[in-house]
Amino acid sequence: MLRYVITALELAAVLAALVLLQQLDPKYAVWAALAVALLAILAFSSRVRIPRLDSRRKALALLGVCVVAMYLASGDVWKEREAELADLKKTDVAAYLVELKKLDEGRWLKEAKELDRVAYDKEMARLAEENERERRDPCSERQVGMAFIMMQPEVTRRLKSPTSAEFPSLEGKDSGLVGECVYWVHSYVDAANSFGAQLRTPFSGKIRHHPSDGTWQVLTLKIGK
Repeated sequence: MLRYVITALELAAVLAALVLLQQLDPKYAVWAALAVALLAILAFSSRVRIPRLDSRRKALALLGVCVVAMYLASGDVWKEREAELADLKKTDVAAYLVELKKLDEGRWLKEAKELDRVAYDKEMARLAEENERERRDPCSERQVGMAFIMMQPEVTRRLKSPTSAEFPSLEGKDSGLVGECVYWVHSYVDAANSFGAQLRTPFSGKIRHHPSDGTWQVLTLKIGK
């Protein structure tokens, strides 16, 4: 009984420390929780003896604490980022738009329509020209980005935790057109594993575009190394 009480106190102390770190800097709290979570996974999945992690049950409980801490801290990271953007919008509109474009181009386009009409009109003209080129040549290298997007649902479907999937904004540098309307896609996905830890997993495969009806067909897909 005493052993369980001690374990509970230790886990509470870890959570309290991560919450305190979250108050100081949410980003550091996320990284700290991730480091402790990896340690817990190591203790759970191997025979490596780690001080104060002498049982798989305790390692699993610690992993749960870290997942909760990361969830709480990630919300603060998002709020902090939004607050920084709001301040930047008030003080330096140009810098605000530059930072916003790095994070979300769709949102940037909406903001630029109100804050920088010249940049907005220039971007809309570029998109219109790009759409016209794609209409004339529906299976070009310019469709690699779309191939990457259309591959994502199949990748997500095969994950252990589909709802946790997060993809990068751009396809991998090795992606490209490899045949007649056939694209090679190489990238990665961040998703939770069986223990709830967010891990990065590479994937690659071929996908075909059918211009006649606008559909895409996954031909091959490999997830993992």
